[in-house]
Amino acid sequence: MRLDELNAGERQLWGSFAQGGAVNVRDAPESAEPAVRAEVIAALLLGAGTDPAPGDRPALCLTGARITGRLDL
Repeated sequence: MRLDELNAGERQLWGSFAQGGAVNVRDAPESAEPAVRAEVIAALLLGAGTDPAPGDRPALCLTGARITGRLDL
């Protein structure tokens, strides 16, 4: 998976994961797709993405998204 292939919600999730930031895709513009691919979630949970800085607590906090595909961990 390439980062330039992520939709807006996926990019926001990818960027906030290392710090444990919450992502609410309902806050996105109407033109944004509320779907997040399961493969993006799996990649983050299995160690992809940026390394957390000291004191950060990685967490996946996602609201308002429709998960597409199979989430296989």
